[in-house]
Amino acid sequence: MILSQRRQGRRGGTRLADADTADDFGAATIVLEKADERVFVLPYRSASQSGVLYLLLHYARPFVSTDQGDLGAFLRKHDLTDLIFDADRPADLVRCIRLVLSNYEVLAERMRSIRKSYDWAAIVG
Repeated sequence: MILSQRRQGRRGGTRLADADTADDFGAATIVLEKADERVFVLPYRSASQSGVLYLLLHYARPFVSTDQGDLGAFLRKHDLTDLIFDADRPADLVRCIRLVLSNYEVLAERMRSIRKSYDWAAIVG
């Protein structure tokens, strides 16, 4: 299932996260869903930072992204470069999505682990 409009998540009956945060993900985000596994695609052509990244991290949701700004830097920092795709190469996006879907639980656990390093106690401690 592809959700191409941000409001379709709520009104179409699919919840995007534990909270009702569909509008927070923004219009540029595409969601692919298989059962309870969701792959978030961040297809930015230009970006410096993304609040969506940290929202996805909060909910331990795996995502794939173009190599733009904080998005690419985050994935490189956490050795997740296989989740970076070239926006001009559709086959590259398909590769990333397949990688996430075939390793969903491992990547979700990795996101939970990374999330701990962004906890307030870890930052100020």
